[in-house]
Amino acid sequence: MKNPLLIVCLCLSCYSLFAQWERMPGGGFDIGVGPEGTTWVIGAGQSIHRWNRTTWQRMPGMGVRIDVDPQGDAWVVNQAGNIFRWNGRDWGAIAGAATDIGIGAGGRIWAIGRTAATGGYNILRWTGTSWQNMPGAAVRIDADPAGNAWVVNSAGNVFLWNSIGWTELPGRGRDISVGADGSVWLLGWNSVGGGYPVFRWNGRDWTPVEGGLVNISAGPKGVVWGTNNGNEIWRQGGERVMTRFIPSTRGFKFENNFVTNFAGIDFYGLCGGMAYAAIDYFHSGRSIPALTTPPPVGTALRQYIYDRQNNSVSENLDKWAELTVNPFGARNQEFYNWGLQGFNGGRLQELRTEIDAGRPVPLGLYKGGNGGFNTHHQVIAIGYALGRYTGDLGANKEDLRIYVCDSNFPNQTMTLRPNVGNLTYYYEEEPSCSWFTYFVDRKYRQAIPPRL
Repeated sequence: MKNPLLIVCLCLSCYSLFAQWERMPGGGFDIGVGPEGTTWVIGAGQSIHRWNRTTWQRMPGMGVRIDVDPQGDAWVVNQAGNIFRWNGRDWGAIAGAATDIGIGAGGRIWAIGRTAATGGYNILRWTGTSWQNMPGAAVRIDADPAGNAWVVNSAGNVFLWNSIGWTELPGRGRDISVGADGSVWLLGWNSVGGGYPVFRWNGRDWTPVEGGLVNISAGPKGVVWGTNNGNEIWRQGGERVMTRFIPSTRGFKFENNFVTNFAGIDFYGLCGGMAYAAIDYFHSGRSIPALTTPPPVGTALRQYIYDRQNNSVSENLDKWAELTVNPFGARNQEFYNWGLQGFNGGRLQELRTEIDAGRPVPLGLYKGGNGGFNTHHQVIAIGYALGRYTGDLGANKEDLRIYVCDSNFPNQTMTLRPNVGNLTYYYEEEPSCSWFTYFVDRKYRQAIPPRL
């Protein structure tokens, strides 16, 4: 049964490949990010631009491929294959010819040459004065902090160069980038709506990351930049802390539009049951059911979600009741601050404790008003980003982002943000969905979901 206290906000939205990505100003075709964060882009007409943290500064010269060294200087390959390095005033020519260039956080520089070979073009390593021919062939290259090269060849095969030579890795891709923290990012082989799917190396294989790009460049602290096939520039923030719960693979595929009739009255939604059940599947290691429509009454999954809905409500009646005590809105500021408090048991502190431990956790979203009988909701928190905010109830509260899996938005990651002006929390993707506050449901206990 859906308790009327928890009737959900049935907002609608289109699926976005960039739910976890921030759209940046401008456009581009290739991006290079240095170990300290300096970012350059190849824009329209092969123009070169440098990011100054708010806008793109047009620089002299032209290029088609770009990367950035530890000093923050760009290395550019132009249409003719000529290589240039920015020296702070202008471009200095570097001997040799290339089609791509990759620079590691330790300063090691690799390039893809212009001599055709089976699997792509010849591979080069910079000695400081000239290019050393290396075995193998590839079409895209980057280097890790230790100076080892990561490449993809013309067939999409992925290889790592180390002290014993080239080692082939699983998977196939079209572009590859290594961050200053050693994280490795790959654009997959098969196209999606915005380009090619994004993956991150976990030491054994590739973990999918939401997004679709045509090139990618990783910087410090996990910051990743890329462009899609519309030449838009996107960035994924490095301060983000995420669990391994990805809505597109771990969340239910159907929307939360259940209708439950109780005593002749229709109640809408089983958001808490869907949240609990999805986490159950996650912890059990079982695949989420592939259903794209809600399971009908009488099925094992429908009954399971219904039972977990009751669990989610009964375990947190004290939390919901506490929030109804708000005469004439006198506690609005207090409720709002609870979600921002990162100390002394504040809800932001509770949230970070769960996410930092890798545990997706249910959240209760409280709408307020109407004596507590309103469109409250339950979702799964899967990550957070603080930005400049420190959790002290001081400046930069607007930087806080809480990433959630919401059963009203299948396959998406939604971004819950504080609105400092009106003391609410809203979805960045759907601002009409807003709540007074949230609480962290630490009473969730795992159950064994049905096999389907």
